[in-house]
Amino acid sequence: MKYLPSVEKGIKSCANNTSLFFTSESSNRIFKINGNSLDTVVGDGKSRFSVSSDYKKSSFKRPGDIVAVGKKVYIADTGNNCIRSVDFKEKRVMVVSGSPSSAPKAGVISPSKLLINKGMILMLDKEGVQAVNLLGEGRTSVYKSEAIDSIEIDSQRNIYIMEQGGI
Repeated sequence: MKYLPSVEKGIKSCANNTSLFFTSESSNRIFKINGNSLDTVVGDGKSRFSVSSDYKKSSFKRPGDIVAVGKKVYIADTGNNCIRSVDFKEKRVMVVSGSPSSAPKAGVISPSKLLINKGMILMLDKEGVQAVNLLGEGRTSVYKSEAIDSIEIDSQRNIYIMEQGGI
C-alpha cells in the first residue's frame, strides 16, 4: 500500500478506466493515481491563478469537483471562478469557462459541482445552474437560484435540482 500526500480537506475524486483523479482544496493540486502509485501531480500548490506550458507549474485556487472524460479531467476551480481542464496526454491546463480576472462578466462564480453528459458540462455555481459544451462554448443559464444544494443529470439529459427545502 502506498501512502498519498497529506490532504486536510476539500477532497473530490473521480475515475476513468485506468486512473483515479482527485483534487485537494488545501494543497491546491490535482492528483492522478495509476494502480497503487501516485503518477502525476498537477499544480504548483500556490493558491492563485496561473497557466504554464508545464502543467505541473500551473496554479489552482481551491479546486473542487472533478470529472474525468477520456484522457482529460474537468475541474471546478472554485477560488478562481472558472472551469478548467487538464489534458494528461498533452500535459496542459486550459480554461474552459469563466475567468478569474472578471468573474462577474464571465458568468461563473465559485463553481462547486460539475456533471458531464453527452458533451455537455452542467455546473452549479453561486448563481444557479449553467450548461456549456466541453469547449466552453454556448454557455446558458439553466436555472437561477442561490439556494441549490445539488444537481444531477440522467442519461436522457433530464436535470434534477435539489434546492433547500425540496426538489
